[in-house]
Amino acid sequence: MVAWAFGRLVSLDLMVLDLRLALATMVARFLVQAADALVRHVMARAWRGARFAEDITAAATMVAAARG
Repeated sequence: MVAWAFGRLVSLDLMVLDLRLALATMVARFLVQAADALVRHVMARAWRGARFAEDITAAATMVAAARG
């Protein structure tokens, strides 16, 4: 009887630990996905900005050359 009760307590403790571990894993996975999405967004905006600045630089050079 004592072994049965001890076995039940240990299994409940392990189940709680497993639930906490599963929750922590799920939260960590969500945070990694959110960080990845943020980095992709920032990098895409930076790429668009760099391409835009490249076009402006080429146009400004042409205008400066025409004036000279």
